[in-house]
Amino acid sequence: MKIAFVTNIIAPYTHAVFEAVCKSPEDRLQVLCCSDNEPSRAWNVPPPSNYSVVILEGMRLHRSYTQHIYLNPGVWSALSAFDPDVVFINAFSPTMVIAAAWARIHRRPYCVTTDGWKLTDPGEWSRIHRLFRRLLVPRAAFGLGAGELSLELLESYGLPRSRLLKLPIVSSVPRPTSYSSVTERPFDLLWCGNIDDERKGVYFFCRVVEKLKLLQGTLRVRVAGNGELREWLQDRLADLGVEFQFDGYLQAQDLASFYNSGRLFLFPSRGDPWGLVVNEAMSAGTPTIASSKSASGLELSKRSGGVICLDLDEDKWVEAAYRLLQNSDHWKSLSAANIQLAEQFTVEEPAANLLRAAQEATRAAAR
Repeated sequence: MKIAFVTNIIAPYTHAVFEAVCKSPEDRLQVLCCSDNEPSRAWNVPPPSNYSVVILEGMRLHRSYTQHIYLNPGVWSALSAFDPDVVFINAFSPTMVIAAAWARIHRRPYCVTTDGWKLTDPGEWSRIHRLFRRLLVPRAAFGLGAGELSLELLESYGLPRSRLLKLPIVSSVPRPTSYSSVTERPFDLLWCGNIDDERKGVYFFCRVVEKLKLLQGTLRVRVAGNGELREWLQDRLADLGVEFQFDGYLQAQDLASFYNSGRLFLFPSRGDPWGLVVNEAMSAGTPTIASSKSASGLELSKRSGGVICLDLDEDKWVEAAYRLLQNSDHWKSLSAANIQLAEQFTVEEPAANLLRAAQEATRAAAR
């Protein structure tokens, strides 16, 4: 069976899943990318071993560092050249509409995948985005979502539960060879991600830091990432008398030690489709406070006591953080819960579900 997967770009975590999909020599996977990279993405993705890649020519409308609209007419000829048995589309841009149209005309099934949910889905407020989703989703053979909230979104656009599967996002950050204890971790708080306020909530983060500093007297903060507010954050932490370390953008192999160096990871997202950094922190046994506007915060907090999900209320975050930083037994309990849950997130599940969707879609189309 030949599987085509059309996506914006390849990320380290999707690369790991793609590598694990084709276990049989009779199966082939080709990933068709709208671009080789995107602004503010600096991932070092290894070359593929078990799948092939085609970088499509085309146009990109850059709306923000996380929002891009692609038009790659060449996806039609690329699909014709590969002639897949099933097509996966991993977004709802014009390129994906062309790919779905190719599948329909050539009588091949297509499946849709998403990590979105109602809070972050543009279809909730944009007519054109809603039109594309209503055009693509109900006609899909299967829908695959990062979690329960993603499945609910696909269901709202017309896919029944019987044609939905989970495609969990799995961290590509290697787990540490040993987990540092609370006393071995030199930093109190960690920040990882783009340094902005519109989406990541850096101003909220700083207000929490300020209040914790008043309670504790001393505070050490480590920051990984870049963004428009990096200099502001450095100046603000210095003004507060907080000890800090800025690492800039770190690759996956360096993030393991980063998360293993902090007692608490804060993720005050103002709206994330998933929020993979919560998985990354969890893999290092690092307790996490995540915003209720991140899908990972909402879903993982139901499965692990080591992920605390709160609304963006400063006092609640300060209370939860202070208790954790002051109570080593409480910290150990949350850390152990995260380690236990992280062990359940492996590439085998999303790879198996992707292959299952491909197999069942092609079987149904052959009837």
